[in-house]
Amino acid sequence: MISNQTASPISKLQTSSAINCTGMSETGRPFNEKRARKQFRELRRRINRASKKGNHAEAERLTRMFLKSVNCMRVTALDVWKGRKHHQRPKLTELMKLADNIDLWKPCAEEVWVKYIEKEGKNQDHRPIMVFGLENRIRQVHVRNVLEPQARLLPCQYVMHGGVPAAMKALRQHYLDGYRYLVELDIANCFSNLKGEGVYKILPLAEEVTRNTVMSTNLNLHTSDITSWILGELEDEVPLEDAFQPEDLSAIRWGIPQGSCAAPLCAEMVIRDIIEKLPDLGKLVNFADTFQIACKEANAAKAILSALWTAHACHPAGLLTPGFWHIHKPGETFDFLGYTITPRNNGYLKFDLGPRSRNKIERRLQWVRGALKDDDLSSTDKAAILTNCAYYLMSLRRAFPLWRGGDYALMKLFSILEDWASDHDLEIELPTIKKKRKEFF
Repeated sequence: MISNQTASPISKLQTSSAINCTGMSETGRPFNEKRARKQFRELRRRINRASKKGNHAEAERLTRMFLKSVNCMRVTALDVWKGRKHHQRPKLTELMKLADNIDLWKPCAEEVWVKYIEKEGKNQDHRPIMVFGLENRIRQVHVRNVLEPQARLLPCQYVMHGGVPAAMKALRQHYLDGYRYLVELDIANCFSNLKGEGVYKILPLAEEVTRNTVMSTNLNLHTSDITSWILGELEDEVPLEDAFQPEDLSAIRWGIPQGSCAAPLCAEMVIRDIIEKLPDLGKLVNFADTFQIACKEANAAKAILSALWTAHACHPAGLLTPGFWHIHKPGETFDFLGYTITPRNNGYLKFDLGPRSRNKIERRLQWVRGALKDDDLSSTDKAAILTNCAYYLMSLRRAFPLWRGGDYALMKLFSILEDWASDHDLEIELPTIKKKRKEFF
């Protein structure tokens, strides 16, 4: 039986003809996106209000209601669906059916791939990164949606407070204010060292939800060889058969999986206890498991570094030990959050692209140069490779908006691709570089 109410504008999500979603909502009516989003926002608002008042019983009840709500789960699924590439989007009817069958209190049977990315530094160590599918992404985003109203993060924690640009802006202001001694510290294997018992007490979630959605304990890890269409041929991973053995599964199943949508927020909620125990001797910038503390004196920097070691050692969520740490003197160049930062004489900071991203560009260009020499590839394939490389460089530029001279570097890289195309008599399509935007600072 068809309802008299107007259906929600799901067709706006489609690039082709409209598709009616015939799934039923909790009230028995056809799913209405507008009504579902209103319920979604209202529940988050009530959770936030109950959490602020300290009414933990009410917040827990509303959290359970939100996580079990079919409408809220469908809204999350639609948001995840819209964030995926077009060829990765299933039909809306299949998406709604998948969302209706998700139970956060039970483990997910979807396969999770593992790849290794080389860490920055001299030890040449590698960190395992999980590659999740659609169902796991929906579960993680849904948990993140219910944690955000309850996360009482500090202003110096920037995963929820503006991201990397806001963190860089704060660091620049601290440096201008005379805080020139910088204490850089990274927690060694932070995500994998978090114990379940401690995380259960910190996160305002049911223990079953934390275990089956946030932690990596019950993930269906896939240890077979990963095909190139999943990882890409130019990622800095180690071949799985060389770096990953079945006996290593126990180590990967500890803690919060890297690559999860909920991991950065959960990490900052856990790390908040560390920040609250630090003495007020400087200005702190925290992003997930990375710290940058600006001080005016060298003695203050040493005192904060000692306090950080103590706070990490006695954390209830696990044995968190600082990995890389360094005290940068005034005027010293340093790397932070993918940027290479150089202080200028006038106190301003210059932001350049970090070494890891530069290596990615070099490897991509080397691979493209080798592909152009391959006689087995047709002219159409070679032109497509050049075009895809250009769009990859454009996406990298957008990922680092503070990169000084990034547009000029992008133009030089595009000219190299055009020269290669002319040498092989190829016609390529390059993305247009917009006029120079107003600088971030």
